[in-house]
Amino acid sequence: MLKTSSIPLNTALMRNIHNLASSSAKAIQPLSDARVTTQYTVTKKPDWAPQSTTEMSFLVISQHLLEYCIKEPFPGDPEDLRSEIVQEIMRTYYAMRVGNELETKVEVFNSICRLIALPSTTVDEKDRRVLESKGSAISVLMDSGPGVAKRMLKEDADSLSSLLDLLETLISETLESGRVDDAGAASLTPILVVLYKFCQTTNEFCVAVKEKVFPPESEEHFHALVQEEKAKSAKAANMPPLDAPDGTLRSKLIKLLTWPQSHIKRFAGELLWLLSGGDPQEFVYRVGMGNGMPILGMKGFAQMPAHAYS
Repeated sequence: MLKTSSIPLNTALMRNIHNLASSSAKAIQPLSDARVTTQYTVTKKPDWAPQSTTEMSFLVISQHLLEYCIKEPFPGDPEDLRSEIVQEIMRTYYAMRVGNELETKVEVFNSICRLIALPSTTVDEKDRRVLESKGSAISVLMDSGPGVAKRMLKEDADSLSSLLDLLETLISETLESGRVDDAGAASLTPILVVLYKFCQTTNEFCVAVKEKVFPPESEEHFHALVQEEKAKSAKAANMPPLDAPDGTLRSKLIKLLTWPQSHIKRFAGELLWLLSGGDPQEFVYRVGMGNGMPILGMKGFAQMPAHAYS
């Protein structure tokens, strides 16, 4: 890799490394421990290679290659293979469980955040390479701990907005395409898992996500609707969400509560439960009684009497 600037060749090399790491657990430790040195000449030094001539690990080399690949314009023309390299690097990181080390691997964390923050749209709306590249990065975050969530808020607050923008894009694409198959589930599960995990382990992250999903400027209206609902003498047996206008992120998340795939329904519900503070009354008002029944059942509130959410 350090001897060539060829994108096709580096794509093939990264694919082979990914295949090795994912097919043999015994290969991961040697890959992590390996160190290489090289002496560059003006004619041989690749455009993306690290400046250092000291010992370099695979993480250092691949992170520099990643940074080179996501430079604008990304993903480039249809023949540009940089997005494939990016995805192979992320898949290799996932196989190596690099997410467990992101609290200390600051450069890798920063590169992943920059990848997630890239604009999701391209000149050709059918070009899915940016979304697929971002999705591969989300898979790496699935192994991260609360320290990564805190770092994301403290050092790169835009990353949270980028995560939620990506979530909304993926939900919209899945809902519009009607993909209720495994492919649709595969695109949504990793980001729902990451958001749920970060919200569960890091209260500050949960508060920040809640402000994005349920914007503060809408909360006064929501609470007014709650008071109106409480004042009603007759309670609707299948009360809809009180404030989830079509096209909003909260509306799209709520639609996932009736999704056929159980894990999509479960993680969307668990995330909305956390954003409701674990309060069954608030949860019902936000998502609706019918939509919320599966999660309410799991939490022990399935047999809620009419006055239980009044």
